[in-house]
Amino acid sequence: MPSKARHEAQAQHNRRILDGLPEDALDWRITLMTYTVLHVIRAHISDVRPGYQNTDFNYESIPRTLQREVPTPLVEVASAFVILKRLSQAARYECRDERWLVRKLPEARAAYDDLLERMRVLGISI
Repeated sequence: MPSKARHEAQAQHNRRILDGLPEDALDWRITLMTYTVLHVIRAHISDVRPGYQNTDFNYESIPRTLQREVPTPLVEVASAFVILKRLSQAARYECRDERWLVRKLPEARAAYDDLLERMRVLGISI
């Protein structure tokens, strides 16, 4: 797995793109929030488990990894990630209409902000 610094750099890159998206790109906002926190989480794993090479550590396995394979289980982080992952998948693959996206964006933003704050406390910030 890449280093903490490389994951932080990728999260920062994703956040810059997120910040520059047009206001009406709601599906991409939710998607980029998800990929930004994915790298924040991976930065933490790289930090607490140097050399971690679980080939199963991917988008789908992150909740399990956060709950079982880190020194301090991060159940709340896993829960926030699941919310973002679910909303991102619906936004991208289910072709949700703009009304749905407008309704769900605050839920995605709350999970995103909560996750970033919890990770900041653990020493990972972007």
